[in-house]
Amino acid sequence: MINTEFLSFLQDKYQREFFYFDEYMEECLYSDFGFFNTTKVRSNKEGDFLTSPEVSDYFGYFISNFVKFEVSLVVIELFIISK
Repeated sequence: MINTEFLSFLQDKYQREFFYFDEYMEECLYSDFGFFNTTKVRSNKEGDFLTSPEVSDYFGYFISNFVKFEVSLVVIELFIISK
């Protein structure tokens, strides 16, 4: 799907034969046509992306258990070394 409005916008703004990748990405993300220039909530199960903490309440639980386990191993190791 080609957005002809966006292409026209790029041609008007960059009146040269080329533009750099960082310029293109800047426009794709932050221009009036950009991904982040919208009021749509994108970080939910119906949105475009979802991060692990948003998947369920268990994520924090698993991370905290992992940290507790790792800390307990360090404490045991330090106890053994100190003897």
